[in-house]
Amino acid sequence: MIEIHDYNPDWPVQFASLREALADTLREHIISIKHVGSTSVPGLAAKPILDLSIIILRSNPEAARRYAELNQRIAQQFPDDRAAYTEAKTEFIESVLLQATVQGC
Repeated sequence: MIEIHDYNPDWPVQFASLREALADTLREHIISIKHVGSTSVPGLAAKPILDLSIIILRSNPEAARRYAELNQRIAQQFPDDRAAYTEAKTEFIESVLLQATVQGC
């Protein structure tokens, strides 16, 4: 069930905490972390789920190519199911982040 909540002034605080934790963990890889989506708009009612945009790993063209192929494939597989689409790419993203962390990229 999708629930829409009144704007919560704690959402920016929660984002700041998430941004700090991610920046500490991935500091060498992150170009920027942005709070996006409905919860980033002051006063706007929204699903109580924080959306983040993290810009990283521009220096890995092979990973970018594989990610593009995966996106095409799962977009066809889950054309009307955004949650399944997102879940289907989670493992790939986590593996690329782990590889980058291990390699010190």
